[in-house]
Amino acid sequence: APEGTRWYVRYDGYSRPKLVRHGKSLRDVEVDSRLVLGPGGGVLLSQTEICRNYNYYYDLNRVAPDGRLDRLTQCGRLRFAAPLDDGRTVALRVEDGQAQVVMLEGEMLYRAAPGEALTGLAAKGADVVVTSLRDGRWSLVRIRGGKAEVLLTDQAVKHSPRFGDRDEVFFVADYGKIFNVWSLGRGGELSRWTRSAHGVREISAPQRGEMLLTTIEPD
Repeated sequence: APEGTRWYVRYDGYSRPKLVRHGKSLRDVEVDSRLVLGPGGGVLLSQTEICRNYNYYYDLNRVAPDGRLDRLTQCGRLRFAAPLDDGRTVALRVEDGQAQVVMLEGEMLYRAAPGEALTGLAAKGADVVVTSLRDGRWSLVRIRGGKAEVLLTDQAVKHSPRFGDRDEVFFVADYGKIFNVWSLGRGGELSRWTRSAHGVREISAPQRGEMLLTTIEPD
């Protein structure tokens, strides 16, 4: 968080995953839950929920700094989410096998093409960026003003886009067949930020020049 508070999910493979804030466990969450900073010092939490007694979908929740949870959607199929500066929330929804970028209030921003998969989402100001796989190519796609623009496309796997302080886009990619942190600058320059021996699995958005990483390590 901007004030230095760290949120993360801790999972040891034996007990249920825990949502942690500044080293203190707040509540149990589901495996593969996703976090993004939300308004009021809390986070938006996307995790699996039971829908109508038998479906298993991702829904969106708002978690306060003290751990109180407010469920925002029911049967929403919302895998990723990110807040916009105007207070609204953009999310990645999967409907009938097709990925869509939508506002939580219902507006459609982007509909994936047939065969296209969306693997990540970030937002800053009025800009939204997604990572996409289509026809064997992985791309960074910016959505602005109802139009989609491909910023970068090649065969390297990409996921977990995050906006930086200078509007560059950080992401995880497997250039060289090992996942590391990369960024795409406003001028289109591609930069590498880590040299992990076994790979980076997940990243936080940068805050005050600092980024949290989940790395892949041998047993």
